Amino acid sequence: MTPSAFMQDTLLIRSLQGMIRLTEVPVNGSGCLMVENFVAACTPNTKLVSVMLANNETGVLFDVSCISQAVKNAFPEILVHTDAAQAIGKIPVDVESLGVDYLTVVGHKFYGPRVGALYHRAGAPLLPLFYGGGQEHSLRPGTQNTPMIAGLGAAADIASRNLYSESCLMQQCRDHLETRLRETFGDKVVINCAQSPRLPNTSNFALLLPNCRSGDYLIKEIIFT
Repeated sequence: MTPSAFMQDTLLIRSLQGMIRLTEVPVNGSGCLMVENFVAACTPNTKLVSVMLANNETGVLFDVSCISQAVKNAFPEILVHTDAAQAIGKIPVDVESLGVDYLTVVGHKFYGPRVGALYHRAGAPLLPLFYGGGQEHSLRPGTQNTPMIAGLGAAADIASRNLYSESCLMQQCRDHLETRLRETFGDKVVINCAQSPRLPNTSNFALLLPNCRSGDYLIKEIIFT
């Protein structure tokens, strides 16, 4: 339910193969996910729900804490996953506050190595993708990629220590861009989801112009004026 693109495609393939039943929950016109709609899509047969913490295209933040609590209240056995890839390094992220069973991150989104990590709550089921390798708690064969793991941890530490200052700077840049867009294009520009809670570094807009090549307009009208 509202997963990232790679997860969505994987789930769709599994659904077409008849391995799972997939339900997708749409957002509203402001790009927000309504908690009541999400819970209404769950059934006693639902095993896992997945929701982005922040959308990668619009930057809209989803209230994962409320969603998780509402789902658990209605169906305690359902497992909750959130994709926090876009949010780490931009906003505070706390798995305890979110109340999720699983949380995924990826290093290159906060200047770390291109490697991901999965948090799973103690007691939540976790099965290996590949079998063999008891030295890795039987979760994966082979040897741990120590440089990538260390790099991810170092990047996470730096991102955490500089979160407030970096977040403020990113929001200033985003707001400046959107101000210049409005000054330049007036009612010919629409800032999508501008009234919704958003990431500080993400802006999604549309230029309502004929034969519009946005790259040309931005270079000519914003950078050089």
